[in-house]
Amino acid sequence: TAMNTLGRRILKGDYAPGFFVEHFVKDLGLCLEECRRMGLVLPGTERAEECYRMVQALGGGKDGTQSLVRTLAQACGKQWKR
Repeated sequence: TAMNTLGRRILKGDYAPGFFVEHFVKDLGLCLEECRRMGLVLPGTERAEECYRMVQALGGGKDGTQSLVRTLAQACGKQWKR
């Protein structure tokens, strides 16, 4: 499962991509664009896109999606420690 695989990587401080943040941001953007076209509102997906855009803005676009944990900690004034 994703939690099993990515959870282990997070605990090791391994942010190597299985799937790049920058690709995930692109895919989320396409999803939300289609939702807008269809008149759908997906607030959880909108928040996820915001979070991953923050990862990207802080230089993590080439990291794996699991690097979100590091950015969320930073946003809270903390440092993610292995």
